[in-house]
Amino acid sequence: MPFLKRSAPFAGVFFLAGILGYWIFLWSYPYIRVHQTLSAITRGSFRENIWFYIPKLDDRNREVPRTSSDVLYAYCLFDLSEGDVMVELAPWGKYQSASIFSLNSDHHQTVRSLEGLPVKFVLRKKDFPFDEGFIMMRRLVWDKNTHLLNDRCKRL
Repeated sequence: MPFLKRSAPFAGVFFLAGILGYWIFLWSYPYIRVHQTLSAITRGSFRENIWFYIPKLDDRNREVPRTSSDVLYAYCLFDLSEGDVMVELAPWGKYQSASIFSLNSDHHQTVRSLEGLPVKFVLRKKDFPFDEGFIMMRRLVWDKNTHLLNDRCKRL
């Protein structure tokens, strides 16, 4: 019994350290994975408030097996800590959407245009529970020559 009395505090500390470590892992892992994914997608050239367009996907350059080759993808990292950010998607002629995520991959909202009309909105710091995040733009591609337009993601 004296052994149990002496080892109980150590077991408690060990148990609490395990719980704390597990909680830190669960909290930080999504942020780490999102950063790794965005860095891999952009091949390390990801910067704030600049759209990065993913090249047309085919069997040679497809890194994610279930992405659609009929969709053009682009990403824009934003930081609201220094002010609001205006987002503009140029007219497209077909479906386009912009989905806003926090850096832990929580989805906040999606703005869609079924007819491909221009999309314009402002990300305001007071409306979001986070300062940093990214926007994923998706556009339906109908032509092999369809590519970049005058899309903007800029600090106001």
